Amino acid sequence: MFLRARLAPLAKADIVVTDYPADTQKTLLIVGSHRKSALKTPFSKAKLLNVLEKMYEEKQLELLAKEGANEFEDEINAVMTEFSKKIKKIFARRLYDTLKQNQN
Repeated sequence: MFLRARLAPLAKADIVVTDYPADTQKTLLIVGSHRKSALKTPFSKAKLLNVLEKMYEEKQLELLAKEGANEFEDEINAVMTEFSKKIKKIFARRLYDTLKQNQN
């Protein structure tokens, strides 16, 4: 009733509002009298929107943290790749020098 204008198909939903625990990878807001309910009935429209806003902000922060972690990992991988190339060059140079000395 409060969220009619914000309805979306399950596949596109950021947060699923339900009155029972559901088996989904989506973020759930359980409302009602269930023991796992994050929002007990009765509740006001303001309370519902406030809880949803906090959940959405937390979800966005999690996504930003994951993106940051991925960027960090990419940077580390780039450094490690460059380091590995330099190490291989050093070993190749040492091997070449050793083989050259053995020929003399």
